[in-house]
Amino acid sequence: MSGPITAVARLKAAPGQEERVRAQALSLVGPTLAEPGCLFYRPYQDPLDPGSWVVVEQWASRAEFDAHLAAPHMAEAFAAGATLLAGPPELQLLADLD
Repeated sequence: MSGPITAVARLKAAPGQEERVRAQALSLVGPTLAEPGCLFYRPYQDPLDPGSWVVVEQWASRAEFDAHLAAPHMAEAFAAGATLLAGPPELQLLADLD
């Protein structure tokens, strides 16, 4: 996969952890947008199911996305996810068509 990519992550909060997941998701926006190659990063909460989240990210390249996954703020988020999430995030990578 070369060129820009879009990543879509689906998250489900563990019961009673919805507000902590919200805070965690929002805390990642600034540091992620400051990373090289980040074109877009935004978490969304399902209004009909407040425990369900989707994070949409766009990166200039797969290498920059992979570097993002290894960034310290993401390592902290992955560690927190072990108690905040009902299960591992579902990740889908999409290649731009042009």
